Amino acid sequence: MSRRRRALDRLDEDILDHIERETRDNIDRGMTPQDARAAALRKFGNVARVLEDTRAVWRPIWLEQSLQDVRFGARMVRRNPVFTLVEVLTLALGIGLTTAVFSVVNAVLIRPLPYPHAERLVWLTEYNGILNAEIVPGVDFLD
Repeated sequence: MSRRRRALDRLDEDILDHIERETRDNIDRGMTPQDARAAALRKFGNVARVLEDTRAVWRPIWLEQSLQDVRFGARMVRRNPVFTLVEVLTLALGIGLTTAVFSVVNAVLIRPLPYPHAERLVWLTEYNGILNAEIVPGVDFLD
């Protein structure tokens, strides 16, 4: 039995014990057993709500809901393997393309060139009336 299950069983026992003690106190005050139990339950309040509030304190709700979501997702994956294959391939392709694009952008735009004084590098072109740029020939460069 899991530790959580044992703790919840002990919680149930503690609540019942509390209600029984209150019932005995009410009987000692002169109430009938049925009236004493009803008064003890009224005084204690809603048992289900106390259980929910206690569980919320013991274990964060978001963790339990996340575990439920993971279990549901695993069931859906096992139920439809073709969809799972398409999903995994789509994710793999997306992650691969993202990595490739980032590698190119990182190499070209983000990291500096591996030359000394890379910020002083220039690209010389010659404008010949048309909007196409050509590398300047060596003779024109010397001119």
